[in-house]
Amino acid sequence: AEGRVVRLTSRATILIDLDGNHVRIPNAAVFKATILNYTRNPHRRFTFDVGVATDFDLVAAVQLGVATLEAMPALLEDPAPRGWLDVLGDSSVGLRFTAWIDQREVDWAAARGEAMRRVKKAYDDAGIVMPEPTVRVLSASPSSRRASSAARVDAEVDLAPENELEQAVAADRAAAGDDLLDDARAVE
Repeated sequence: AEGRVVRLTSRATILIDLDGNHVRIPNAAVFKATILNYTRNPHRRFTFDVGVATDFDLVAAVQLGVATLEAMPALLEDPAPRGWLDVLGDSSVGLRFTAWIDQREVDWAAARGEAMRRVKKAYDDAGIVMPEPTVRVLSASPSSRRASSAARVDAEVDLAPENELEQAVAADRAAAGDDLLDDARAVE
């Protein structure tokens, strides 16, 4: 289960998952499980993969992707964004890119999506083809498609972290009675 801890009782740990649902996990399961805490460290890395045609300069493709990420203000400079060849496929070469964010200032999923959008735009502008395994049937001319999407591509995207879960956790904690995470509880 992935979510924010709302309450810790003597019998269960209660989470609100990323869809807003309450998840009750018996503490016996929690105490025996490996816990991956995404919020303990404010810095978090994201990764995404891009496939490019085999006949392009792969070093230049990686360098363009990294330079595009380095120019993105929401990403951390240290550790710096990175890219490398990851997979050789039948009709494409898979490149992998990573970058770090500060989760207190930037939403992880939004930053990852914006990074992918920017790398794709940089590849499109440079003529780097990302092969598709399917056939495309187009009804509009390529120039009209580019013109209609140009205004949207350069628009700024809000990368601020979402606070809905934090608000739900705070409200749930305020209404709870039996919570070992409550700062006002008696401490031995």
